Amino acid sequence: MESVDAKMVRAKEHLDTLHAEAGMFFESTKRNFILKTNGHEACIVHYIEDSIPPIRLGVLLGECVFNIRSALDNLVCGLIRTTDSHAPCKGSQFPICSTKEQWENNSQKYLKGVEQAAQKMIRDLQPCFRMSAVPENDPLSILNVLCNSDKHRAVTLTLAYSHDLTVRVHGNDGSVYVWKATEPLYAGDVHTIPLNLDPASIQPSARVETSGTDILIIREIGPWGERPVWSVLTDLYEYAKDRVVVPLKPFFVASHFSYP
Repeated sequence: MESVDAKMVRAKEHLDTLHAEAGMFFESTKRNFILKTNGHEACIVHYIEDSIPPIRLGVLLGECVFNIRSALDNLVCGLIRTTDSHAPCKGSQFPICSTKEQWENNSQKYLKGVEQAAQKMIRDLQPCFRMSAVPENDPLSILNVLCNSDKHRAVTLTLAYSHDLTVRVHGNDGSVYVWKATEPLYAGDVHTIPLNLDPASIQPSARVETSGTDILIIREIGPWGERPVWSVLTDLYEYAKDRVVVPLKPFFVASHFSYP
């Protein structure tokens, strides 16, 4: 199935491009840490300039999940054509069912012409059977949600510091205060970080050191939580490849799958 192969390769290309361009975006942002004091208390005001990720990054995310989802639909058509090379595949698709009722109502229509052994494998991959307690957490469910979201509205990405943001302030009196974030700090917001330092020790200035990892996350609430976009997409790609496409490969008499 050359089309399946081509779409999976294209999905990987979009994934790699997203990762690379996200890195360039991080480098272009400017982080500001401004020391403030009212004479009694000291704090740092932290904000990031140019913090809105380019819409192109959201487009790349959408193209990645679309190609993965499309590859699975192409896979079903390929399975049908192993027995009828001229089958139009009209109405066929790879089902992704979160309930048993969805499978029972749609599987025969979507998989008409697919041999029973392959249908059994596809059934066993369904979120409603594989993860019956939490089908929404299944990789195929996540793939479906992201793909459908991208079709109907932009998938909003947001830049956030991960939980490892650390701020170290060196006071003029030799004191050092270390502050560590316990939750992501979303770019675009202004954050006030209280300092347990004598206000006089940061006047007129003090040395501030920061470290942390910039990540892109999906702002929309979903089963992906606050995981980095790169991690979410990589897991979806590898799951589709290793758990769906490759296991169904033997049903093709002649197939040439090669993944980067």
